[in-house]
Amino acid sequence: MIVKVSLAGRVSINSGDVLIDEQRFPGRQGRLVFAYLVSEHGRPVLRDELAEALWGGKPPATWDKALGVIASKLRVLLGECGLDGAKVLTSAFGCYRLELPEGTWVDLLAAAHAADAAEAALAAGQAEKAKAAASKAVAVARLPLLPGDDGAWVEGKRRELADVLDRALDCLAEACLRSGDASEAVKWAQEAIALQPFRESGYRRLMHAHAAAGNRAEALQAYERCRRLLAEELGAYPSPETESIYRELLSAAPAERGAEPDAPAISRDVADRTRGRGGRLIAIGGAVVLAAAILGAVITFTRVNGNAGISSATPNSIAVIDPKTDRIVATIPVGHGPTRIAVGGGNVWVLNRDDQTISLIDAATRSLVKTFAIGATPADLAVGAGHVWVGDSVASAVLELDPETGVVLRTISAPPLTPPQRRPGRPLGGGVAVGLGAVWFLSGNATLTRIDPRTGRVSSRIRHRGLASSDTPSVAVGEGAVWVSSCCSVVTGIDPATNTVAAVVEGFWGPSAAGLGGVWLAAADDGLLWRLKSSDSEHKNVRARQIAVGHNPVGVAVGAGSVWVANGDGTVSRVDPISYDVTEIRVGRSLAGIAFGAGAVWVAVG
Repeated sequence: MIVKVSLAGRVSINSGDVLIDEQRFPGRQGRLVFAYLVSEHGRPVLRDELAEALWGGKPPATWDKALGVIASKLRVLLGECGLDGAKVLTSAFGCYRLELPEGTWVDLLAAAHAADAAEAALAAGQAEKAKAAASKAVAVARLPLLPGDDGAWVEGKRRELADVLDRALDCLAEACLRSGDASEAVKWAQEAIALQPFRESGYRRLMHAHAAAGNRAEALQAYERCRRLLAEELGAYPSPETESIYRELLSAAPAERGAEPDAPAISRDVADRTRGRGGRLIAIGGAVVLAAAILGAVITFTRVNGNAGISSATPNSIAVIDPKTDRIVATIPVGHGPTRIAVGGGNVWVLNRDDQTISLIDAATRSLVKTFAIGATPADLAVGAGHVWVGDSVASAVLELDPETGVVLRTISAPPLTPPQRRPGRPLGGGVAVGLGAVWFLSGNATLTRIDPRTGRVSSRIRHRGLASSDTPSVAVGEGAVWVSSCCSVVTGIDPATNTVAAVVEGFWGPSAAGLGGVWLAAADDGLLWRLKSSDSEHKNVRARQIAVGHNPVGVAVGAGSVWVANGDGTVSRVDPISYDVTEIRVGRSLAGIAFGAGAVWVAVG
């Protein structure tokens, strides 16, 4: 018997021939509690957390009793579906936990997985498979989520669902373009723009789609629409990438007709602005030609299975590796000294340590959107809960960034429990990760700070000697715990349900990632990747397994069924998590970081 749970559209449970529709739930609060617990995927949720979601900052005096009544009624509904309500929905240690049977289908999770599959298929060149997966994601993500409800948690979930829809629409538009269905690509690109009107990548895709359909004038009109919106609402100009497509459209007509081009169908102020910046545009064009010449001298190309691949990458760039072929398929210039990378929401975020900037890359087009400073001293960054989170080591704060624009929405002060003992020029802490319902920040002086991503409030601080931080902090979330690698050769596992230390493993230190049944730790000194695997549910008994990788490993990522290690010797080691077989991928030059997402491996080239 497969249980199906729907949260988008109408909240419902479907089990065999039994359907519990939205109207059967115990009112608005019952639906909200059920949706909250389902979306936490079996995580124990504090009663206070549920009260915050239901009543905000003003719960009634009898809120605890009211929660108990709601839980009892939900257990009855689960019983009607053939489930043991008392076992599925439990209450202990001040928490409620909803643990649905293995194999339960949840629409929001299925939509997110479908969007991931669509991006992976697109990266593998499988356009039809990408369209099928993206269509499934769109079918769910278009539905309203908990209409009539509000609050920080609901809004956060709506942003996550909107992000899934945005990614799926991008995949549909791109897949249609690649399969030659330009009219469908136009339709999906227009819908994506309607959802994200300030995202230039949507306009670029729409311009490409109109051009592929033979409608050059409409492509130019799409540019004009983008230009006007940015000018009137933000006082900004389109990016060089968007203007490059615009100039290509302008220059395409005379080449096709063998005659002088007609005046483009754009307003006079655009023509005046273009003429007024002619010198700048010419300079940009010259720079592009010069850059192409330089890249031609630095990058060599090989032919693999009929497809061109890049055999080495340039300094201060992000190399993109296709996990299907283990080949570099793109290199993207960023700021100076790229190190940490985070992928999410259709974008790739890169921390450039040397110039203290952040670069934003469009994951679909694999092009640089912009590089900017945020007025902080960033040490690490992560993507999750609908936003980008940057750890500031000097200020002991976390910056919450808008995932589309990079604008700082909120600065969350997260000082350690006791002031850190700093060494000049060596700020401590700054590691940040998102997962298990929280933002985790290593704020220095052996303190891990837990932040509620909905409210921005610090919910707890955990202090332990194993959390002593370094100038290269590593915080990873996965396998049911938060893992901190410190400079004291200690890896510490934190239980998110209790905010207590669940595991301490001594003798290890380095960049880490969690997933595929273990915690993976790169030991920079000895060129080894260590797999730390818990032998019990409480992570008390941890076993280690060593795997030889490249020299001086500097970063670890998990994705596409493999563990990926960036090495200082210019190689990426792809490790099979079962057989421990290692495949070496030569990137060239010194590497500094790695991440997986949007169907690709993203490597920071120093």
